Amino acid sequence: MVALLAWLKVHQLDLMTNEKTRKHGIAFKFEFNNRETVDISIKLNLTERIAVKPARPVAWTSSIRPR
Repeated sequence: MVALLAWLKVHQLDLMTNEKTRKHGIAFKFEFNNRETVDISIKLNLTERIAVKPARPVAWTSSIRPR
């Protein structure tokens, strides 16, 4: 869990600082199988900034934009 939060702090800071995205940005689900095992599901609503522009009249290029 600590590693996940550290990664989010660097790459998806808005999930922790923006009130709107914080409410639904991270979800956890726990299913207890028995006394010794549990299934843990983590759902993240991640975003990525991408710029798309025409390279030629019929072709497009895309690149990941820094935050």
